[in-house]
Amino acid sequence: MEIYAATFTFQKGYGMAGVILNKKSDGGGVLVTYESNLISKSEQGKQKEKIIKWMKSFKFNNMKNE
Repeated sequence: MEIYAATFTFQKGYGMAGVILNKKSDGGGVLVTYESNLISKSEQGKQKEKIIKWMKSFKFNNMKNE
């Protein structure tokens, strides 16, 4: 599994977008976006850690259809 993620801000909040790639089969992945309103800079760092941990918990079914 490989994860790419970036944070962003918008008028009233903070967000994070990323992709979780399945490296063990023919490809594929999951696109993830997260948004939160009105949180402080210190809370943004904590949220980022939680989101990355959550993204790492994803499991892919590597069974091929025959």
